[in-house]
Parts: sequence; structure tokens; C-alpha cells
Amino acid sequence: MKRLALFLFITTMAFAQRPVTIEDTLKYKSVGAVEVSPDGRRAVFTVTEPDFDENIQRSNLFLTDLDKGGAVQLTNAAKGDDNPHWSPDGKWIAFLSSRDAKPTGSGKRQVWIISPDGGEAWQLTRGKFSVSGLAWAPDGKHIAIMATDSPSDDEEKRKKDKDDAMVVDRDTKMAHLHWVSVPDGKADPLYAGAGHVVAATVSPDGTEVAFALQPTPKVPDSYFTAVHVLAIADKKSRPVGPNGKNCHTPEYSPNGSILAIECGSQQNWSGNSSIYLLNRSNGNILADSHSFDETPSLFRWAEDSGSLYFTASAGVSAPIFQMSMDGSTKVVHKGLGVARSISIAKGRMAWVWTSPTEPNEIFTSSLTKMEPRKLTDVNAHLRDLKLGKTEVAHWKNQKDGMAMDGIVTYPPDYQPGKKYPLLLVVHGGPAGQYFAQYTLRSGAYPVQVFNANGFVVFMPNPRGSGGYGEIFRNANHRDWGNMDYLDIQNGVDSLIASGVADPDRLGIMGWSYGGYMTSWTITQTSRFKAASVGAGVTDLFSMWGTTDIPAFMVSYFDARPWEDREFYNKHSAMAYVDKIAWPTLIQHGMEDNRVPTSQGVELYTALRSLNKDVEMVEYPRQPHGFTEPKLQRDSMMRNLEWFQHYILGEKDATAKWHGKK
Repeated sequence: MKRLALFLFITTMAFAQRPVTIEDTLKYKSVGAVEVSPDGRRAVFTVTEPDFDENIQRSNLFLTDLDKGGAVQLTNAAKGDDNPHWSPDGKWIAFLSSRDAKPTGSGKRQVWIISPDGGEAWQLTRGKFSVSGLAWAPDGKHIAIMATDSPSDDEEKRKKDKDDAMVVDRDTKMAHLHWVSVPDGKADPLYAGAGHVVAATVSPDGTEVAFALQPTPKVPDSYFTAVHVLAIADKKSRPVGPNGKNCHTPEYSPNGSILAIECGSQQNWSGNSSIYLLNRSNGNILADSHSFDETPSLFRWAEDSGSLYFTASAGVSAPIFQMSMDGSTKVVHKGLGVARSISIAKGRMAWVWTSPTEPNEIFTSSLTKMEPRKLTDVNAHLRDLKLGKTEVAHWKNQKDGMAMDGIVTYPPDYQPGKKYPLLLVVHGGPAGQYFAQYTLRSGAYPVQVFNANGFVVFMPNPRGSGGYGEIFRNANHRDWGNMDYLDIQNGVDSLIASGVADPDRLGIMGWSYGGYMTSWTITQTSRFKAASVGAGVTDLFSMWGTTDIPAFMVSYFDARPWEDREFYNKHSAMAYVDKIAWPTLIQHGMEDNRVPTSQGVELYTALRSLNKDVEMVEYPRQPHGFTEPKLQRDSMMRNLEWFQHYILGEKDATAKWHGKK
């Protein structure tokens, strides 16, 4: 009996759950880039996790057996490995890595090759370029690569001498196509014409390469991408696809007769895109997916060339769809969750799947009968975390009746009938969205840590969000801060009316467009007792002139600032900054080109001049989305302490920011 009692005690201890901490959120392993082997027996995939010693996000390659499951680590590079692709015979896996690429110097991404049966990886390319993508030729003796030229010797010398003045939009480094021999690594230029190559694939007969070409690497030019086909023998290329469209992501059918591409609008940044099927011999459009009211992504051909499979948003989920040769679509795998990174071989599919209770892992199924089976458990270490439940909330805008939904997460020990402090987290985009998936954190916002500290967290999908069709996604056109604002506030109202949220303990935060909506909201209402503005757009006029995507704003507002001064001013938080009543935290990356740091500085300077309670934290080296684990941790900790202090009244929560700890 004593032994049995001891066993039960140990078992209970082993499965005892504990509250989520900031450190736990950083131990989440992101699974992606899955590709099934040509024989359909195995799949290679990447696992990305923080490396605090190097202060980077490090990815490595893993293998799983599609029959037995499990995960075996294949690489362990200090700088990380990604973008794995099987050779046609399945004997090798080519991948990209920035591990030391001597003798051409370290830091440049090059192509490496490794056997799936183990052993050391060996370096294939050694060019004075950085590789961004690769595609095997069917003979297994060549690889097409996209590679960006490195600085010339003269440019390096001028940089060393600190005589390196730069002229904007001149001498931009483009990515070109190269044809690499295996195993000697000789790289011959394949396409070095005008433009920047962003995707490439080799035809099944090995005679041509289809590639996507945009005018420059600048983000606005990505909306003017065109697909070209290049004959390998004479290196002559021609454009294909519908005129006047933004086309990319070429994929040949396995039988080589059809080229599938994805095309959307060149001007409407929030519009749908569709899959187009082109007759390879003459370029004629055979069919398209226009009847599908969302944007397909990650599409892959079935081996019989009779259909394609893809993922797409559908409300708070992202199912797997099948497209027939007439352009019609149907759902083949659904559920409350998100599918990503699908791959197909030998009648089998593998993909990444996550749900509110399941971290992202690899799943598989036969295509003849969809019966998903989990293969990996790389996030098993998270099982001892005590999570709050996740629910999908539904409500309507009380002004025009538009229906919408979002995600609500609860404290682990939530008690129905008790009112809880509520934290509102607004997503970016505005065409982003919140999914019903395993969410320990959302960027700088540690969702489940908030829950563990007694908060209910509300993540709404207001009009303008993705996942609900093109009309819904365009519904905030020239209307930022109006009906989308009401959508969100009515969602908060519904949680208060249901008795979940305490109206006297409300906080708000958001990043990018979410930062815009946060800064806007606190100028329109005093219901939120504390706010956190992350990389927020605060002044639409100055934002247009400093962001790397001014065309994005014209797409939403139909005008440049001087063409409609009233609109830009009327919809900017800075025009009403004197109305802000409660404490505001501002967080911004110092290398943010999307929403420049000056946007946060404007808000901070104004609030300081008004003697408001405000803190601004600038993060060195960080772009629009933070990349360094230590600074990700810092941003989350500050948000937690900010709301603990100003919503829960924990007096010492922010003391260290004022030299008291």
C-alpha cells in the first residue's frame, strides 16, 4: 500500500499543472516548412525556438516518419537552418543556412546539403551572394537558386573607410536566378535581367524555370510582381498570366501541362487573390478560383495533376481546401484550428496543425480518406502549463448590425458569474486576424500570462480583418477609427453585459494597426484605465511620408495626405491627444521601417507636454516585429507589469522603471 501511495503521489506530481510565465511563452517551438519525401515515407520540417546565448531565433531541421511518427533532429547549427527541400530521388535534403560559409565569409546564406540518414552537412554554394530560395531540377543534378548580390569590393572598401554615402533608390541589390550544378556547386547566371526574383520552380521535364519577378525589393513593388517562364537552353524568358494583375507563386502540375499561379490586385492591398491555371503550351487561362471568397495560400498539386490543395482563412480557423480543374473548391479538412505548410507525395499529405488546446505539430493523412493523425510532439514540455479556456465570441455592431467574432481567453480558475478585469488586444493589419489556435502570447502581449494573473483577454476581429471575405476586409476603407472602432467597443460591451468583464477594470493594447486603434481609442473614450501602444500609427500625415509602404495608405484612403488633409487629420490620434486621460505605455523598435519610431515619439512628446502618465521604451536593432528573444521578453514583461500596476493596483509592479528596484 505504501508503494502504491508513493506511486500515486509521484504520478500526481508529474502531471501537476502550473500557471504560465513569461519564460514559458518563449519556450514555445514553432513548427513549419514541412515537406514530404518523394517516396511518401518521411517528412522534413523546421523547428524554430529562441537561443538566448546568441539572442536569436534559431531553426533546425527535423525528420518524422509518416507511419511511426516521432521527431529526429537532423541539424544543429549555431546560426540556424531552414527552407529544406528533398532531392527528386530522396537521397539528399538541400537547405539554406548562414553557418560559416568560408572562404567567402560568414553571414551569407548559402545552400547546404545533408543526407536524411545522418552525417555532416556539406556546403554546395560559395558565391558572393546570399541565397533566398531554391528549387531542385528533376534530374537531381542541378538546383535553381535565387540569390542577392553582395556589396562589391569597392562598396566594402568605402564602408570600411566610412566614405559610404548612399543615394536612395539607386544601386539597389536585386535577387537573380542562378543554375547550380550538384555536387560541384558551380553557379551559372540564369536570369540577371532587370527586377528582383522572389520565387522559382523548375518544370517537371527540366527544360524551363518559372519565376516571380517584382521591379525592386521594396515592399510596394511586391504588388507589381509578374510570373515569367525561362527556357534553360537559351535563357530566353517571357511573361505569363493575366495582364494588370499582381502574380506570383508559380507551381507546375506534376504532369507538366499546367502552370498554377496566384494573382491579385496591383492597387487594392486588402483585396482577394485567386489561383489561376495556365495552359503551359500557350499560356491560356484554363480556370481560376474567383468563386472562392478569400485568399488561398500554400497551394500544392495532387500527384495526378487533377486538383490542388491549399489553406485559407475561414473565420477564426484555417482549414485545408481542394480546388478542382474547373476552379471550384471544397473543404477537405476542417475543425477549430489552423492548418499551415502542407506537402503531398505518394497520395499522402503532411501539414502543421494547431488548435486552442494543441500546440503546432505535424499531422498526416491519406488523400483518399482524410483521417488526420498526429506525428510529432515537439512541444510536449508545455503540457504542465495550466491554461485558461479559449472561446469564440460573437456579437454585432449596434449601429449597422454587421456580425463579427473574436477570441476570448479566461483565467485558469475562471468562475462564471464573477466579473474579471478585461484586457483588449487589437491585431495588426488591419487585414490581420485572430485565430482559434494555441496562443501563449501574441507578439509583445503574453496572453496566457495575463490569464494566469487574473485577466480575461479579448482579441476581436473587427471589420477589415481577414478570414471573412473581401467585402468584410474592405469594410473599413476610408473609415479607420469609425465603424471598426465601434465594432471593437461593442464587443467589449457584450462581455460587460454578459457579466464577464468588469467595466471599471479595462485595459487596451495593440501593435501596428492595433497600435493605431489603441492610440485612437484612448482619445475617444476614457473607459480604459491603462493602455499600451505598440509600434502604433499615431499621425497618418507623417506616417505616409516616413513608412516604407506609402502605397498601402493610399490603397485604404484613396489619397495622399495633401490631397485630403481633412481626412488624414480627422482620423489621426494626434489630433485629439489632449483627450487621453489614463496612463499610456509606448513600445517601438528603433529599426522599424514599417511604422517608424517617430510615430511613437510624437505621441510620447505630446503626452509628456501635457503632464500625462506615459512611458516610452525604444528597442535597439528591432524592426516592426521584434526578433531578439531578450527584447521580446522585456516587451512582454513591461506590458504585464504595466497592467498589473494600473488595472490591478499592484503598486510595485512598475517600480523598477523608476529606479526603485
